[in-house]
This record gives sequence, C-alpha cells and structure tokens, in this order.
Amino acid sequence: MASNAAGSTNISTNLFISPRFLIRPQDVRTQIRFNESLTCEVESYPVPSYSWMKEGNVVGPSDYRYPFYPVEFGDEGEYTCIATSNSLSIDSSAIVHVSPLHSARTDPNVTNSVVNTPVTFNCLSLGGPNNMYYWVYDRTSERLSNVNELNVTSHASRGGSYTCTVGNQAGYDHAISTLNVAPEILIHPSPQNVTLAVESITLYCLVSGYPFPQVEWYLNDTQILPQSDTRVTITTVNNPTLIPGYDSMGEFSGSGLSDFGLGSGGDSLDIRNPFGVNLDVGDIKDPFGTVSSQLVIKDTTISDSGLYHCEGVIDNLFDDKPSQPALVLVQ
Repeated sequence: MASNAAGSTNISTNLFISPRFLIRPQDVRTQIRFNESLTCEVESYPVPSYSWMKEGNVVGPSDYRYPFYPVEFGDEGEYTCIATSNSLSIDSSAIVHVSPLHSARTDPNVTNSVVNTPVTFNCLSLGGPNNMYYWVYDRTSERLSNVNELNVTSHASRGGSYTCTVGNQAGYDHAISTLNVAPEILIHPSPQNVTLAVESITLYCLVSGYPFPQVEWYLNDTQILPQSDTRVTITTVNNPTLIPGYDSMGEFSGSGLSDFGLGSGGDSLDIRNPFGVNLDVGDIKDPFGTVSSQLVIKDTTISDSGLYHCEGVIDNLFDDKPSQPALVLVQ
C-alpha cells in the first residue's frame, strides 16, 4: 500500500515458484502379482498438476504416485512423470522391468520328425523390456542360439530336450522343447547260408532314433521271442562304440560296432551290408540315439530257414521301421 496527503493505492503481485523435483521416479524391477508404484514429487507454486505417459501415450492417474496393484506383464516399459505449474512443465522417466517368470513357453513343445528334416522351435515370453534368449541342448549343455528361434536338423544324435532361457533385468524363466526322431535302420541283417555243423545263426542290426528305439526280430513276419524259444538270445545295447568294419565285398568301409558296447578290447564285428548302402563312421559322429542288436539262434535246424528282419520300434510316436529282409538258409 502507498499513501500521501492526497490519498492511497494498493498494489499486489503474485510470487510464482518454478517446479523442481523433490523425488524423481526410480526404475523398478519386479514380477507379476507384486505391488509396486512409481513416485514423483515436485515443489512449486501454484501446486503442480501431474500426468503420466508411457511410450508417448497418456496413462494412469493424475497424481504424484503411479500404482501397480498388482503388477501385470503388460506393465513393463518406460513411464514419464510430467509436473506442470503455471504453464511450466518438467518431466522425469523411469523403467518398469517385469520378469518373464511364469510366462516362457516353446512352440512347438514337442516335435516328431524324421531324419534330416529341418525343425524350428520358437521361444515365447511376456514381461520385459528387452527380453533376451538363449537355447541349450540339454544332453551336451551346448549353447546353440542367442535368439528366440532355434533351427535344428533332425537326427537321432540331436534327439532329446532343448531348454530356452529368457531373461531381463528383473529375472528369468525357462521352457523346454523335445525333439523325437523316427527310427531308421542303419545296418541291415545280412543273408547267410548256414550249415547244420555251424550250429548257430548270428544276425546284426543297427537302428537310430529318439527316444531310444526297441529292436524286434522277425522270422517270416512272426516275431521272435526269446521267452518262447530257449535257443534264442537277443542282445541290445544303446550308444554302441563305432569302429571300422567291412562291406559286403570284403572292402574296408569304415562302419561297424565294437563288442556291442559290452566291454573294451573286443574284436570288430564283421557286419556285412549286401544291399549296397554305404555307412561311414563319419555319418554317425555321435552314436547317441543308436541301438545295436544281435540275434543268436543256437542248435539250428532246417526250420530256422527263412526271411529274417529287424524293426525299430518307438511306441506311440512313430510307425515301426522294418529293415530289408535277409534270407537265411540252413542246410
């Protein structure tokens, strides 16, 4: 107020305080079903108004606190608090990191395939931001891929489970895919001419697949069961040791088995291949998923003559895979 002998007058003015942060929102690392909030406090005159934006869109309450009660996967992302007073605005941002825990899954989670076909597994998840992925082949702990997609060429030695791990700054999760591989006959039983003096028939069969196939033997399409004939012995071994062998012409072919995995230092088995299918050790760099089977029939008789074949069997997943027949003549 100003006054003199002639009178007085009133003069008023407003004092504005520019907004400034007392508390800035801080990054949050959390997981679903937790209760969290972002807090943004600003000092100013007049009292500031608040708004929140997420990635360019207005969201949430017009309040200094943004609650997440409870946290959901979709809450991940960057949030910006905007405080405005007397047309002056300031802003500050924070990131809500939501763990992918309880969200990871694979597609497909099981694949039934045949040898040498391409297979693709995808790893899917929620939460974030910036989810990162990697795949591991569980049998060997080999790390295969650093993205959410895994490409594999189907082979028995690659059968089994693959684990995808997805993670971000708030946590991680796992999901598993399984690759099943149809049975394949790698070495077929060989035709034989057996004299009664020899007294026994010995046939070999090598099968691949995953899960490990069972190997069944047949004579003239009738299954051979050791429990029904005491002369019969069937020996089956998973993951046999591979050593050099010979083809049907007696030439070194680089294929064969060692003592059916029953011990070390055994002689090589002369597994002949009369059908001209070349199998090299290099074709089976990893014997995992291979099953060797040896059929022995003692005290042979003329009635043991006929067509023998083996079959790779993986129940409930694939059709049985028969070998080529081998004619055995007992004279």
